[in-house]
Amino acid sequence: MTPRNVFFLAILVTAAILTWIAATPEPESPLGDSATTNVESGYYVLDAVIFGSNELGEPRYEIHAKEARQRDSDAPIVMEQIEVRYTAIQEPTWQITAARAELDPISQALSMSGNVIARRADDRSAKTMDLKTEQLLFQPDEERIETQSTVNFRVGSSTLTALGMQASLPNDTIRLNSNVRGQYVP
Repeated sequence: MTPRNVFFLAILVTAAILTWIAATPEPESPLGDSATTNVESGYYVLDAVIFGSNELGEPRYEIHAKEARQRDSDAPIVMEQIEVRYTAIQEPTWQITAARAELDPISQALSMSGNVIARRADDRSAKTMDLKTEQLLFQPDEERIETQSTVNFRVGSSTLTALGMQASLPNDTIRLNSNVRGQYVP
């Protein structure tokens, strides 16, 4: 083979290899195209716990959530299977559970919904109070809970139903809005 033929053969082999590379399709991502186009910012957390304290740094509340997610820093934190425990020195303890909640990142208000149950346990009187409603707003900075929905109370054998209420947690007071009905059993 002459040097001229070797040169042309090398050019033909190079051209064949480049044509083959250009014609070969790129391999698909195992996650498909949506893996690169549907990426959401934010975070997703399992078994999240948020702690809160008063102005003196004393622990006041804990928020436990089975799941918590936030798309961006300005969006609310959406939580599933919530438990809030509010405690303070010489005050009754409140435990609140709900199916869902949204925590506003600015006001820190926790808007709970879905089978909301709040239990107030008072070690001083050995009486507990159960409160059931479909929606409840917990405002940790003001240390209060409130609802505009129907709320059912039970203290011992006594029951009470009202439309809307506000409760001041440190003052241990509850104000009922309207349509109050009840049965008192001494």
